Amino acid sequence: MNVQAVKRFARNGFLVVGVIVLAAAADDTFDRLISSGKYADAIKYAEDNLPVGNRDAAIWAKLGSAYEKQDFNEKALACYMVSLRSGKNYEAYLGGARVYNNLKQPETAVDMAKKAIELKATGEASWEYARACIAMGKPAEAKAALERVVESDPSNVVANRELGLLYYKSNDYQKALALLKVAMRSGGNAEIAAMIATAFRAQNQLDSTVAYLKIAAQDPKFARGPVVLDLARIYFQQEKFQPCSESYGRIDQSQLNAMDFYQYAVSMEKSGEKEDSYMKVYSIAAGKFGTAASKEALTVREKYGRWCLKKKNYPEALTHLQFLYSADPQG
Repeated sequence: MNVQAVKRFARNGFLVVGVIVLAAAADDTFDRLISSGKYADAIKYAEDNLPVGNRDAAIWAKLGSAYEKQDFNEKALACYMVSLRSGKNYEAYLGGARVYNNLKQPETAVDMAKKAIELKATGEASWEYARACIAMGKPAEAKAALERVVESDPSNVVANRELGLLYYKSNDYQKALALLKVAMRSGGNAEIAAMIATAFRAQNQLDSTVAYLKIAAQDPKFARGPVVLDLARIYFQQEKFQPCSESYGRIDQSQLNAMDFYQYAVSMEKSGEKEDSYMKVYSIAAGKFGTAASKEALTVREKYGRWCLKKKNYPEALTHLQFLYSADPQG
């Protein structure tokens, strides 16, 4: 049933309520079924015991909620629309905003959420407004709404995560951190852990950065990619050569640049690994550095050139040592 069909259904099927507006008192049994989460039973009870013409706006809104909980979005929307024909109703506006968001119609959802907020400024209504704004690519409006949600419900995991992401994307890492950490404590994923690590790194808090990168690296999607590469680079910066070498060893080598191969080789050497193993990495580093004459590039050529002499590979040794001489004749 599409939205146009919902509107016809509400107008032609349910609109008896628009003709026979009999303000029925709340039904205790129906209310009890709704409050206890027995939504299928509540729907069946309404069908058997609450004539269409006797249902007031509140009953229609609750029935819409019951249908929504059963994932019958179109039927839920029809109920909310009928409820609204009897006048302004916060629950019906809120429910309509939720359903339109679920149906990926944010333009209508944002209007329904606005009307709900006008009647009652709640975190729930602000969240639906924010969802619609995010879908429409309006981060400023979404951010303001999410801030209201977090203020009214600090433990709202989804709102904390979404607001944290908005701050993260705008490079406001300090604000992003507190929000993303709430989401992380409540079952956050590796992607959130990686974002928290980035935020900590921007503040030069390397130990915290490493802690969250290690969490992210446990996910197979991140096990051989940029997360582990960042981990290796920070370990080198901290002079933790053993974990640095291990991290570089896990990464697809096509992702490494000349400096990475240099740091990998140094870490292997400092960790006491076999000379032949780390000299192979120095060799790759030399090739990656090319004609560069940085301190690291020259160190690589010196180490590898001396090793070639030791192995009596004189042509290769001559290539690197001559480069050193031309780069630094006084050296």
